[in-house]
Formats: sequence, C-alpha cells, structure tokens
Amino acid sequence: MKKSLLLLMMVLLLALTSFAQTEHMKFMGIPIDGSLKSFCSQLKKKGFDRDPYETRRKDSRIYIGEFAGHNSKVFVYSDAKSNNVHSVIVNIPSYEEDVALSIYNNLRQMLIEKYSEDVGVKEYKWLNERYADKIREGKLTELKWLYEKKDDDGYDVTYIVLPRPTPDNISNELGLITIKVQKDYSFVYKRTEYNVVISYTDTQNYNLYHGNMQDDL
Repeated sequence: MKKSLLLLMMVLLLALTSFAQTEHMKFMGIPIDGSLKSFCSQLKKKGFDRDPYETRRKDSRIYIGEFAGHNSKVFVYSDAKSNNVHSVIVNIPSYEEDVALSIYNNLRQMLIEKYSEDVGVKEYKWLNERYADKIREGKLTELKWLYEKKDDDGYDVTYIVLPRPTPDNISNELGLITIKVQKDYSFVYKRTEYNVVISYTDTQNYNLYHGNMQDDL
C-alpha cells in the first residue's frame, strides 16, 4: 500500500513538473508558442489584419487591429531557425504626450490588477510574507513580480514578471510583460510622437531563441 501511494505521488509530481515546463505565456489568450503561421492564424481570428506595408521578413509579422480598446499594431517575433514564436509587442500610437501617459497609466493599472491574481504571483507574495524577517535581515532576497525603472527620457517602465514556481526552482519564470511610453521623432511628419508599447515575452522560448543566436557567434 505504501509503495503504491509513493508511486502515485511520484507520478503526480512528474506530471505537474511536465505541465510547468510546457505551460507558456499568453497574449490575448493565445499561447506564445508554436509556429509563426499557427500563432498568426489565431491572431486573425481575434480580428487582426496583416499590415500591407510591412517589410516582409521570415521571422516576424505585423498586424493591425484593436487591442484593449485602442487601434494598435502588433509585432510577432519568432526564431528564424525553429520558427517558434517567442515575443509579441503591441504599439499604441499617440501624437500627444498627455494622451500617451493617460493610456499608459490606465493599461498599467489594468495589467497589475489582472496579474496580481496569478497563481505564481500569489505564491511569491506568500513566500515573502512567510520569510519577511529573514528578508529584512538580508538573509533572503525578496521575490519580486512587479518593479519599475526610468528610461533615458525619464518615463516609467513597468515590468511584470510572471513566476512559474517548480519543485526544483522557486524563481522560475513563465514570462515577462513590460509597458512604457516611447518617445519617437517622425522624420516623415517632422514631429515628436509618443507611443505606448507593451511587450509579452515567453521566457522558455526566448531563451531557446537566444541560445540559437549564440550558436552563430
């Protein structure tokens, strides 16, 4: 009986670990994984259309559509060698700084509210509370899922780390979301423009992509 119970526990642990390794970051409910063609076909079902003016590349696509109530461009990036998608970047254009900052603050708050309920984030919070004394004493490092820094133009950049704790690595990451206001100068229209940029990166697939790039060096 004890052997059967131990075997069952080992099978369950293996299944959970396997699930954690195959789970991927999502964009609009679409896993950031698989081929570029497969991912983009699901994006089309969300109402996005291919940008007719994009420069055709093997490892990326650009789509136009509505994201969170805003007209946007969506850039999808994949590994040219494996054709596996690893990142998605949303660009929300704005010609006024105050409008861009308003969009940024609104979407930032919505992202924090959504992902603060993530299972991995809740586990991070619980661990930080449990070991608060050791963290204060400098014996342990606080597990952070949300932090900010300033960019070169003085705008806030918000980072949301989605944890994927596994039995062997409590700080394993599922993915990363960043949101910022990006200041650009248009040489065509001869004016400064402000864009809200949100990026979604699947950690596992990005690391594979980065490894393939290093193999070329």
